[in-house]
Amino acid sequence: MRGERINSSCAHKRALASEFKDNLVGMVIAVKGGPCSGKTTLARALAKSFRCTLLSHDDILSCTSDTPRLPSTCPSSSSSPTSHLNDLSYEVLWRVAETQLCRQHNVIIDSPLQAQAHLDRLLALTSSEKNEIMPIIIECWPRDKSEWRRRLGKTYSPEETERTILEDEDCDTSDIPKLTIDTTSPLGIEEHVTNMENFILSCLDKKLYGEMAIGQASWGCTQCKMAYVRKLTAGLPKSLKHQCYEHELALITCERIYAFGKTSFFPCTGCGGEGENVHYSCTNDSCEFWLHVKCALNLPLTINPEFHWHPLVLTPRPLIPEGCWCDFCEERRHPDVWIYFCEKCEYHVHVGCANPEFYQSPDLVSLPLFL
Repeated sequence: MRGERINSSCAHKRALASEFKDNLVGMVIAVKGGPCSGKTTLARALAKSFRCTLLSHDDILSCTSDTPRLPSTCPSSSSSPTSHLNDLSYEVLWRVAETQLCRQHNVIIDSPLQAQAHLDRLLALTSSEKNEIMPIIIECWPRDKSEWRRRLGKTYSPEETERTILEDEDCDTSDIPKLTIDTTSPLGIEEHVTNMENFILSCLDKKLYGEMAIGQASWGCTQCKMAYVRKLTAGLPKSLKHQCYEHELALITCERIYAFGKTSFFPCTGCGGEGENVHYSCTNDSCEFWLHVKCALNLPLTINPEFHWHPLVLTPRPLIPEGCWCDFCEERRHPDVWIYFCEKCEYHVHVGCANPEFYQSPDLVSLPLFL
């Protein structure tokens, strides 16, 4: 079935999301930042998107506030009761995370992670298993300090607010993939989550396929690749109505698939050739209908070939009986693919036979293998 070779645009997204989420086993995503930086909000949204286990340092710390003092395995620079409880809550966090990873669950950690000792513990956690576990850091950094002060002022005193801002220092994360997000920017939660997803999936793609996968695009900035696809397709109509088809057609850019070094193939109903990535597809999910960009926009509706006396009209599949042969090349035609047809002579011709130059020409939008 031709439907097995490609899905509709909605199915594309479902399949892509399923593929990446199935491969996310062995990943620890640490969403870090200072108080009131928005890390908890983003961590919860990301955990919901990827359906990962979410561990919150604040939740554990609030449960240990009345716990008697016990020896800590993660020493800090201070021996105060507050620092001890902080270290104890981190130790609980790491042990729960380790248990989840042993059960092959992906983990998202919501924590400040401002001490180097805590970061070292995270690195030890990700290197303790036989199967490599990839750590990723999402840092929530409020660029607008006045907005951050406003948020902190709802919970902290002015002195505590200023001290929090002044002490907002980052530890060495040079060996870990890190994405910094300005949580005071005008972007909404969904846009932030999309940026985090793109970054995480690009890190995963690099882990699975390496810097230069054979037959794949080279791994690079997914945002740049997606922007490149948008630039190439900027002048194309987002939707159109073709004279030979009853439903509206939508432009499918496949930018997410291309950004991760993959290719989406489809059989063109117009010319019968195979295409990849950018194409037009029926907006009705139940229809299996795809067109090259060139076939959707430039395929002539009528031609006057030298080998026939009358004009040939581009004819959609419902008007042609099955089992016909091409009267030019005398080879069998596919019943789902358009042909050129002369009604007077009942003359059927493949699109490629009637217009070989058009058939052999490249599509209007061609994405390079390497970017």
